Amino acid sequence: MPGVSLHPDEIKSWLQQHGHNASWLAKEIGVDKATVSRWLSGRRPVPSPENRLLCLLIRGELPFEIEQLRSDGLLTFSSDEWRRIEELRSREEFPSAEAWVVAKIRTYLAMLPPMRSFGG
Repeated sequence: MPGVSLHPDEIKSWLQQHGHNASWLAKEIGVDKATVSRWLSGRRPVPSPENRLLCLLIRGELPFEIEQLRSDGLLTFSSDEWRRIEELRSREEFPSAEAWVVAKIRTYLAMLPPMRSFGG
């Protein structure tokens, strides 16, 4: 369920299984390696926007609830979440926070194993 914080062991396990490390994750998410180290040690929880993206990457969960989709197809985030996303976006020089979110979701969806089809 999106919004449920990932346990540090789940993040560490995923990184190890996929041949990645804290430096890779820091670069991918757009934070300092020291920040990721604090997440992995359990000294600091993963903030909401990063947690949503990690849930997609690690669990294959969409980083939002269906209720967060507006009728125009846009996602709704709290003002605090948008501020954090804007901060992350600016570090990677995306034209907008929305572009950053879409790019991250697309990247992580591409990293997921292919879905098996059932039936014919």
